[in-house]
Amino acid sequence: MPNYYELRGLHGIPENFGIPEVQTRIGLREAHVRRESFYHEDRRWVVRACVASPVKVLSEFDQWQKADLVPIVTFGQGIDDLLKRSMEFGLPLIVNFSMQPEKHWWKQFVTCSRFASTSFALIPPIENSDFESVRGTHLIVGRSLDSSAYPIQPAQFVVVSEGILRTGWNADHRLPVVATRECDIEDHSPAELRTMCDQFQADLDHGADYAGLWLLPKATS
Repeated sequence: MPNYYELRGLHGIPENFGIPEVQTRIGLREAHVRRESFYHEDRRWVVRACVASPVKVLSEFDQWQKADLVPIVTFGQGIDDLLKRSMEFGLPLIVNFSMQPEKHWWKQFVTCSRFASTSFALIPPIENSDFESVRGTHLIVGRSLDSSAYPIQPAQFVVVSEGILRTGWNADHRLPVVATRECDIEDHSPAELRTMCDQFQADLDHGADYAGLWLLPKATS
């Protein structure tokens, strides 16, 4: 179901009067947080996702939709076209701002917040007082956990690596936890990547309890 609609009308005025038509754009926000899970159309949604470039997603757009796989993208070549197309056809996106310089990421965040299909955002550390401004958009905002120490800064969800999870880490209050695995994601179709997400869930203890299962590229040394 598309997340974006364009309404056009002349408010009852005949076209030959020369009055320009009025266009109204609306986006339907369907994703939200409830306790430790994400929900979509009031159904629990385990978000299976993988890192990909905007250009790659555009070239395989139908395959990503068919695999029910969510792209994790950063700002780069093709992002403007991907934001527009994903909004038109209802492909949700996760946008990672966490590695962006402070002077750039906020402007990019505001740009993404104008697109209804941009569902999730990973943000860098910010002051607690600034979080309310970020949270005021439709985006569900999360942070990555870099160590076994629980993040002090507020977030609507937290992203935790497979390695940290296997140390016995547990959240100290209720919010969605997304598990990540570093693996070879190159030269795989969206369908194959979706299968890898499912295998990741099966490999984890209590894998069905996680709010998301995200695949990341292997870190380069």
